[in-house]
Amino acid sequence: MTHSFGKSILGAIVTTLVLSTGVPAMAQSTKMAQSTNLYAQSKPSAEQQELETVLKDARDQIEAKNFARALSLFERAAQLDPQNARIFSSIGYIQATQGRYQEAIQAYQQAIAIDPKNADFAYALGFNLASLGQENDAITAYRTAVNLNNRHLNAYLGLGLLLTRQNQYEAGLQAYQQALKIDGQNTDARTGIGFILLEQERPDDAINVLQRAAKFDNQSSRIPLGLGIAYLMRNDRTSALQSFERAAQLDPRNAKLQAQIGRVLQAAGETEAAIAAYQRAILLNNGLPEAHRGIADSYFQQGDYASAIAAYREATRLDPEDASAFYGLGQALQARSQREAALQAFQRAYKLYQQQGQEENVQRVQAALKALEP
Repeated sequence: MTHSFGKSILGAIVTTLVLSTGVPAMAQSTKMAQSTNLYAQSKPSAEQQELETVLKDARDQIEAKNFARALSLFERAAQLDPQNARIFSSIGYIQATQGRYQEAIQAYQQAIAIDPKNADFAYALGFNLASLGQENDAITAYRTAVNLNNRHLNAYLGLGLLLTRQNQYEAGLQAYQQALKIDGQNTDARTGIGFILLEQERPDDAINVLQRAAKFDNQSSRIPLGLGIAYLMRNDRTSALQSFERAAQLDPRNAKLQAQIGRVLQAAGETEAAIAAYQRAILLNNGLPEAHRGIADSYFQQGDYASAIAAYREATRLDPEDASAFYGLGQALQARSQREAALQAFQRAYKLYQQQGQEENVQRVQAALKALEP
């Protein structure tokens, strides 16, 4: 017999776990800058000499991690050789390393305009689009990359990640399976498949896949985290808690990991264990809003409304756009007969849910507001 978390709760948990893996890292673009001969085109001798000097200096600056200077040099190189796609790809790489994803997108689009058959450029474009949350465009870019190179491992991993996030589980499985055909020991692909199986409420299959992934990588906290969820779904509390403890041991300073463990335990009805996990998360990072909201939800479930109110207030202070935290605050205040304060919290939740287009939650808050009418 398996434990069902409920589709919405399990989906939220698994999606959070999948997203926490991050988009596959871009290949080191320093390779693109290792040979100035790759860049130099047919230029007059003096101009070519300047281009080669600039590119050599840019490569040295990348190796020294002086990205601001390297960017300036590549921009000069682009002026000298505006039809060189690799120069623009290097600019894109530097922008991405600095978190300037929109600028990176523009650079990679320029590179692709010059060299549309380069799969690495398409992959890098997808990476940066995904980093900005432009998932549909990122999926298109990743598909372009695998069409240009059907052995592009990172593009398949990126596809699997984003398709899973969009609840396209069969397509996500296919992408991860393609990645495994390229690299049979790839733990990102196996872990991704494991999380999809959890979403499909197939804990036995997920355990098999994740245990095999652990044979190739016994240092990833994501694997025992996924195993813990699977064991909870099988009502094997002891194995689940052991798996979560293993995950925490592998990544002891990761507050988000503790918050995720708390969320899983909370969804399984393990309220005391969930509170302990949230407390560890807050101890590691007191500024983590999801940990405060999670512990507030747990306190509310226990009927400890005073503690819930304090935790919800901290969650809303840290993330004033969290509609669910305001809704929970309203409920806790209502339970303590603090009508006016509850009205204010519900009204804030109502406004945020409206802005976010969450109609079902808007109706839920409307009912709560109506219940408070004199």
